[in-house]
Amino acid sequence: MAPAATLLQGLARILSGDLDGADALLEETLSAGRAIAAPDVIADSLCERSLVAMARSQWGQAESLAGQARTVLRQVGLEDIYVTPLVCAVQARVALHRGDVTAVRRELVSAQRLRPLLTYGYPIWPFRSGSSSPASTSPSLT
Repeated sequence: MAPAATLLQGLARILSGDLDGADALLEETLSAGRAIAAPDVIADSLCERSLVAMARSQWGQAESLAGQARTVLRQVGLEDIYVTPLVCAVQARVALHRGDVTAVRRELVSAQRLRPLLTYGYPIWPFRSGSSSPASTSPSLT
């Protein structure tokens, strides 16, 4: 199945509260992203899996996955693309859990700087990156 399809199915599972199903689909998306060398898909999948880990209070895993997402984008020089605000938001949430206010602010400023990339052209991105929306009630974002 195409990475976009499994990613969207994974997001639907998150929103419906099926974290196990979501994690399995996101792992499949991650594998597909690696197979086609799509760093944006890989980073997105890692961020979503990090959010699932947060919802399960698995903060060590959440931090590891968030770090991997950032690394993937840095390795290919794509630090300012549409998925970056999500990476920043996930990094900020992990930093908040650690109590690192400086890192939280840094990540949120970075996300805000890239917010113009999040347009109605692909409307799911603003919602997933922390704008007020129904997605803010998702178990993955708490």
